[in-house]
Amino acid sequence: MRAPGPTSFHGKEVGPAARDGATGAAIWIDHNTIATSPRTATSRGASKTVIENTYYENVNDPYTYDTTAASLTQTGSIVVNCTGDQKTNGTTFDPGSHYSYTLDPAADVPALLKQYSDPQPNIGT
Repeated sequence: MRAPGPTSFHGKEVGPAARDGATGAAIWIDHNTIATSPRTATSRGASKTVIENTYYENVNDPYTYDTTAASLTQTGSIVVNCTGDQKTNGTTFDPGSHYSYTLDPAADVPALLKQYSDPQPNIGT
C-alpha cells in the first residue's frame, strides 16, 4: 500500500530513480547535494518527480526522465560543472499540499548538510 503523500528524499547525497509503472508515484527531492556521483535524479515510467533547491556538482545528467509519461519539474537548484541532460517534462504536484516547509537557498545546501546531517554529538547523550 502506498503512503498518502509523496516519497521524499532529503539529505546528504542521493541518486533517486523514481519508477512506478502506470500509477504515477509522487517523488519529492529537496535540499540534496549530488556531487561526483554516477547516479542522478531520473523520473521513470509514469512517476511525477519534483526537485527543489538541490545542489548538483560534477555529475552527468543532473536530472532527466526516461519516457514522456514521466513528469519532472525542477526549481531553485544549482548545477555546477555538470554535463548531459537537465530535462524537465510535464506537470507534477505541489509538495506544499502535503507538507508545510520552508526551502533554504540551494547555495546554502552543501554547508547545511555537512553541518546537520553528519553525526551530532548532542544527540543521544
